[in-house]
This record gives sequence, C-alpha cells and structure tokens, in this order.
Amino acid sequence: MKRKGSMVVLIVLLLVLTACGESTTDQWQEQYDLGQKYLLEEDYEAAIVAFTAAIEIDPNEAAAYIGLADTYIGSANIDKAMEILQDAKEIMPDNDDIDKKIVELYKYQLDEANGDMEQIEKISESVLLLENGEEELYLQLAELYRSQVMYEEAIDVIERGQEVCGDSENLKASLEELEGEHREILFSFIPVEAASASRRYGDYDDDGTHELFASIHRMDEVEDEEGSQLWTAYYCKDDECTEIYSYYVYERENGCFGGREDIFGGLANFLHGYYVYSENNNKSMMVTQYYLFSVIDNQPILVKYEDSGVEIKFNDFSQYIEEQLTEP
Repeated sequence: MKRKGSMVVLIVLLLVLTACGESTTDQWQEQYDLGQKYLLEEDYEAAIVAFTAAIEIDPNEAAAYIGLADTYIGSANIDKAMEILQDAKEIMPDNDDIDKKIVELYKYQLDEANGDMEQIEKISESVLLLENGEEELYLQLAELYRSQVMYEEAIDVIERGQEVCGDSENLKASLEELEGEHREILFSFIPVEAASASRRYGDYDDDGTHELFASIHRMDEVEDEEGSQLWTAYYCKDDECTEIYSYYVYERENGCFGGREDIFGGLANFLHGYYVYSENNNKSMMVTQYYLFSVIDNQPILVKYEDSGVEIKFNDFSQYIEEQLTEP
C-alpha cells in the first residue's frame, strides 16, 4: 500500500512538473484550442471557461477575445460580446482584428434590430464614435435612416464614414443621392407650383441641419405689362417652408436668372441674380439685378438687393457685395 501511494504521488508530481515545464505559448494554445473545440460543439459554458483561461495566460492575444466574443454571440449575449471586445480594444487599441470584429458585431446588431429605431439610434451613437470603421457599416446604417425618411441622420452617418474611411466612391455617391432626395423633399413643401426655380441646399445657419433656399417663378403668376416675371423666394427647413420676399425679374437680351451659394459678410448666403452676357467688355458677364438671402438668428432674411440701375462685372461682384455689406 505504501509503495502504491508513493507511485500516485510520483505521477502527480510528474504531471505538475510537466505543466510547469510548458511554455506560456503552449498553455495559451491549449486553452484556445479547447475554446474553439467547445465553441464548435456549442458547449458555450465550457468555451467561456477555456477562452477566459487563455486570456488570463496571455491578455495580449486578440484571438482569445474574439473567440470569447463569438461564444457570447452564440449564446445570444450580444452586450457581453461587445463588452469583451471593448475590453480588448483598451488593451490593444491598434489591433485590426479587434476593430474588424467590433464592426462585424455592429453590422450584426443592425440586422437584428429589425427596424427598431430606438435600438438603431443606440447603435448609431457608438458607430459614430468609431475611429476605425468600414464603409459597409456606414452605408448600412445610413440606409436604415433613409428608410425612415430620416435624411439628416443618414447624411451625418455618411459624412462620418468619409472622415473615418477617407476617399470612397461608394460613400460619395451615397451622400450625393441622399442630399438630392432630401433637397427634393424640402422643395415639395413649397405650397405653390413652380414654373421654374433656382434652388440651393446647405447648412446656412451652421446648426448641423440642412436647409433649402428656393426662388421660384410661380405657375399662377403672369408676366406684367413690361414682360417681367414675379418670383418668390422661400426658405425650407424640416417640414416647413417660409416665404421671404417677392420680386420682379426684368429680362434683358442675352440674359438669364440663376442662383449660387457663397460666403459674404462672414455668412453663408443664397444669391439669386440676373446675369447678362454683354457684347461689350469682351463679352463678359454683367450682374444687373440681385437678391442676397441668409439666415440670421435662425430667421431667413433678405440681406441685400438691387433690382435696377446696376451693371456689375461678374468677376468683381464678390468684392462689390462685401463692400456693400460693410458700409455703415
């Protein structure tokens, strides 16, 4: 009996010595392989134990965190999976595999949200904070906002995607499409039908919300005795359009009426002007009539206008306006 007891002790000692003799790499690999085995078998409890042991052995190996996150995903504990990945991100802030897994999990969460905007908004808050995202994630999130006619949010997502992902043709195309659709929606709120219109779209009051300035020739208005057309300027934001000012356009030979965006007096402006191509002065374009609109204190206003008696060279017009706006 004494000899048998001695043999058991010897075997235990040999096992301990063998374990102690294993390198950290070997110990990590053993636990990681066990975790993968249990994960494939959907034995999530055992997989959690194995992957956790691997992380304790070497907390700088990203694969064990990813395996543990996959285990929690498999057991439908998405929040815990994200928590594991965020912990890994703090330890390894520049690890591409962790970044890709976080993006993958956000995409999975968006799919699983099933149109629940409260959940989507929550995910969006985190996505917008990412420093390393993928364009597919931003396109997916933007499309969800677009489906709910939430264009401002969709545009914000794509613009953030451009900041993170850099020059992307897909993101650029998506932004152009979103802005075009939003512009048309805002224009549709104008309460009268337009025969023709000049439109400019942008964030004129710098509050993060896009607005539309539109000057329209109304279908229900006829020309006056001099052949002038009555135009009306509108400012559209959210789901409302405000009428700002009405004015006659005095047409001339070789002339056209058009709008443009510019910065005058330190403000973003919508300029609606009449331009004439003169036979004189090397056929340079002259401005003969203009109306300058902007947003001040959240209110759209007519900042400056001249509707007769002016002939300003187009190339000199910006300087001319600045001088007009700075006059006491």
